[in-house]
Amino acid sequence: MAKAPQKPEDIFEEYEIDVKELFGDDLVSLILFGSAARGEYIPKKSDINFLIILTDDGIERFYSAQALVKKWRKRSVSIPLFFTENYIRNSLDSFPIEFLNISNYYQVLCGKDVFEQIDISRDDLRLQVEREMKGKLLNLRQAYFQGAGNAKSAALLIQQSLGTFLSLFPAILKLKDVEISSDSLGNIARIAQTFNLDLELLKRLHRIRTGQEKLKKTDSDELLQQYISQIRSLALQTDAL
Repeated sequence: MAKAPQKPEDIFEEYEIDVKELFGDDLVSLILFGSAARGEYIPKKSDINFLIILTDDGIERFYSAQALVKKWRKRSVSIPLFFTENYIRNSLDSFPIEFLNISNYYQVLCGKDVFEQIDISRDDLRLQVEREMKGKLLNLRQAYFQGAGNAKSAALLIQQSLGTFLSLFPAILKLKDVEISSDSLGNIARIAQTFNLDLELLKRLHRIRTGQEKLKKTDSDELLQQYISQIRSLALQTDAL
C-alpha cells in the first residue's frame, strides 16, 4: 500500500519520472513549493505541493494527468498547479501574495527556474493585503460563534484560519521592508515585533494549529477573543500602510 513519505525528497525522483513521461518536451519545469519547500513538512499531516509548468501546447492536455494525480494523492501529494510561463507573468498583478509566497520558498526539481526574475508590484501587493486582511477578519468574527464555548470547535477554527494569516505575513513584512523568514515561526516573531503584537499568544495559536498543544474548554473562548483582537490590530495597521 502506498504510504506518505517520511521526507519529501523520498519521492522526488519517482514523481519527476512520472511527470516527464507524461508531458515529455512540453514540460518546462517541475517545482516544489509550500510547507515541504519551507522545511515544515509533517509526515501524514502535510501535503507535498508541486507546480507543473508546461508549454502552451502542454497546458492544452493537462487533463491527461488524471492517473498521475490519483496515484500520488495516496502518497500525500496534493493536486499540482498547472501553469504556463505566460500565465505567471500575466497574473502577478492579480495574485501577488500567492506568487510572492511561492517565490520565497521553492525548489526547482527539473527544468527552468521561472521565478528567478519575477517582479511583483508593491502597489498590487498592498492592495491585496488590505483586501485579504479585511475579508479574513470578517470571516473570523463570524466563525467565532461556531467555536465559542467548545474546545474542539475552537481548535478547528484556529487550525483552519491561522494558515491563511500565516500566508499573508510574508507579504506584510515585505511591505514594511522587513526581511522574510524561512519558516512560519520566524515570520510570526517578526510580525509580532514589527506590529507590537502578542508573540506568546501567536506562538500558542501556532502550537494548536500544528497539534502540539490541545485547547482546553475553560480557556477556548478567551483565546478566540484574544486571537480576533490581535488580527484586528494587525488589519488596522496594514490598512494604514
